[in-house]
Parts: sequence; C-alpha cells; structure tokens
Amino acid sequence: MLRSTAAFILVSAVLGQTISLASTASESESCGYLANCDITNDGGGVDIAGGGWEPVPGPSDEMPTSSEPGEGTGSDDGDSGGDDTTPNPVPAPPGPGDLCWDNLTPLGCTTPAPTEPTPTPTQPSYPDTIYNTDLISFTPQEPTATAPNEAMALTNTPLPITLTTTTHSLTGTLLTHPVTVTFTPTGYSLDHGDNTAPTHTADNPATVSHTYAARGQYPTTVTTSYTATVTFPDGIPRPVRGTITITTPGPTIRILAAHTAPVRTTCTTTPAPGC
Repeated sequence: MLRSTAAFILVSAVLGQTISLASTASESESCGYLANCDITNDGGGVDIAGGGWEPVPGPSDEMPTSSEPGEGTGSDDGDSGGDDTTPNPVPAPPGPGDLCWDNLTPLGCTTPAPTEPTPTPTQPSYPDTIYNTDLISFTPQEPTATAPNEAMALTNTPLPITLTTTTHSLTGTLLTHPVTVTFTPTGYSLDHGDNTAPTHTADNPATVSHTYAARGQYPTTVTTSYTATVTFPDGIPRPVRGTITITTPGPTIRILAAHTAPVRTTCTTTPAPGC
C-alpha cells in the first residue's frame, strides 16, 4: 500500500528530517521502508536528506508487495501495520505510600511527620498574700539569753539578762512551691518566772534587768517576735502578714537571801566566814 504525502510530512516533522516533496506517492513508497533514504528525481521528484530514521518494523521485515486494500502497512484506513509496541509510560507523581521517583529511579521515601509547635511553658502563679499562719512549718532560730554570776543574785538586787538574735533565712516548701523565708527580729518578751508582768523590749540585742524579792529558783521564758518575707522562684520577696513568734526557755535564776550575825571583829580586821 502507498504511503500518503501527509504521512511522510508528519513522520519527518516529528523526527527532525528535511523533506522536499514534489513527486507522486509511488516514488515515496520505494523509500518509505529504508533506513537511510536519498532519492533524487530530475523531473521534480522527491529529495529526502538527513538519514538516521528507521520506521518501526511491521510483522515482517520485508516491504509489503501488495497494494491491495487491507494488506501491508501504512494504509489510510487507520491500520498501524502490525506494530503493537507502546512507549514506556512516564511514572505518575508519587502518592501517599508510593515510592519516590528521581530520574525514573525508584527510591524509598517516607513522608515526614507534621511538626507541632513547641508549647510555651506555663509560668506558675504565686500567691501575693501570705499570712503568718502559713509558716507553721518554718521555725525561726532561738535567741540567746545570758545572765551574769551564773544567773545568781541576792534578793532585792537587780539581775540583768541579755537577749540577742539575728536576721536569718530558712528554705523549704510553701503552698507546693520552693521558697526562702527570711526572719527579722523585732523584739522580746521576758517572763521572769516570779508571777510578775513580763518585760517587753524592741531592742536587739536587749538587756532586761529584774529584781527578785524572795530567795529561790526562777525559770525564765523568752518570747521572740519576728517579721518575715517569703521569696518564691520568681525572686520577689513578699511580706508576710502578721508577726511570727517563738517561745524558748531562758536561764533559771537563783536568788539568795543575805543574813547578818554579830561578830567580835569586822571583816576588815579579822576575816571570818560570812565576810
């Protein structure tokens, strides 16, 4: 069967050939199945140059000899001439769970997990108001209380007692938060142990004098008052409402009575017991 002029123009345009066509279809038939075709027709025939094109072979490598309708290849009725070969398909873009492709080479790939933004840590909230009753688990240090002469004195003779303490800090947990509690002394109350009114003082250190009227032993008690501040991890000292007090035992006072007796000589001239 003859190849039509339109068929040659289409094939040559696709494969980059240069075609000068001015002949009949019968002359193009003699060239259509050659690997390299160079035909010259002095009478205005076909000139085909460029070479390098081979048509796709049909069922037989020989050029068909019959030009009857329905035989051979290249018919105008749409028959492709027996070439059932199809080009390799271009792979579709990968979908979920498919392989990744790079230059037609399958590569194992994974879909990265979506990243979630890092949550901003929640700042803890601390109470602004703290009461002295909240500090029940914090006990400030005891003051020192000293008296001269091993805490001994005569009746009706003043006996001084010196009280002192310092500002100090304790650490612990308050309302589920770690804290530092700072205690500052503000004064003392000294109970003399003889059923008289206690002596109060705001000094620190403080010296309290008391006179006992009867001989005997008198245990004393010291109550120390503190103000306090609480510092949470935010570093802000918060004052505590109310006064923190601590009561501790003081020295036991021994009071002696003085007695006189007649003597022949004085203590200056002849020292004797009782001088």
